[in-house]
Parts: sequence; C-alpha cells; structure tokens
Amino acid sequence: MNDKYKRKEPFTIRVGVGETVVICRCGQSQDPPFCTGAHAKLSTPVEPFPYTAEREENLYCCGCGASKNQPWCDGEHKDCPENEDFKARW
Repeated sequence: MNDKYKRKEPFTIRVGVGETVVICRCGQSQDPPFCTGAHAKLSTPVEPFPYTAEREENLYCCGCGASKNQPWCDGEHKDCPENEDFKARW
C-alpha cells in the first residue's frame, strides 16, 4: 500500500445518478481512491470495484487500509463523518 492510503479519514467521492466510478482495491493507485490500473502489475492482482450510482450521493472509501468492508470506510479509523449519507450506507 502506498503512502497516499495512510489517511485518518475516508476519501469522499460525490457521484450523480448514473455516474460510474472505478475504485481502487489494491492500494497501489497513484490517484486514490480511483483505480489507475496499478493492480495489473501485482503478482496476485486485486480487481478494482466499479460503482454506478442509482442516486446522487457521497461515497466514503477507506483511506487508512484497515476497513473490513473494502472499498468502503467502516469507521475503523474512528473518524468517519457523522452525516446522513454515511449513516444510510450502514
């Protein structure tokens, strides 16, 4: 995992209805939380996570690497935002 993933907060992505984002799950992206294809160079590649929004929303992606629900933030870093978008996901 590169240093860009050693955060004490989630990455926040704002998406609109029908918008697709491809989220990194290998921890090697140079533009986290988005996939840059770095997984292809790993000996055991981890596939990225494509997500298409059904509604306008905020996505909270793990920024610390400790989430047990990758690619989503599960609050493992103890600092997740306390707002309705985050609460609705859980």
